[in-house]
Amino acid sequence: MLEFIDKIVHTDVIKYYLRRVTNMANAKKPKATHRTKKVEKKSFVIYRDPAPFFTFMVTDQTVYWLVLLTLITALSIWVLNIQIRILDIVNEVNELVSFIQ
Repeated sequence: MLEFIDKIVHTDVIKYYLRRVTNMANAKKPKATHRTKKVEKKSFVIYRDPAPFFTFMVTDQTVYWLVLLTLITALSIWVLNIQIRILDIVNEVNELVSFIQ
């Protein structure tokens, strides 16, 4: 009895998948349709020539970069000044140590 049920189940499953495969093979594929995009009509605008590359104009960005440049330069001079002071102190300590010995 169980063998009969197994055969029925297996054959039904096989028939189901065979039907699906044949239906998929026979199904008509939809044709690709080409859609055209509508282009908006724009009014004519006169194009202004850009400024030449080497023209100098003071803008917000120019001021920003100048401020940044001065800050970086001031900080680097400050750090160099501190390093020179430290080296002077180290030289004085070395002179004192060599004098004591």
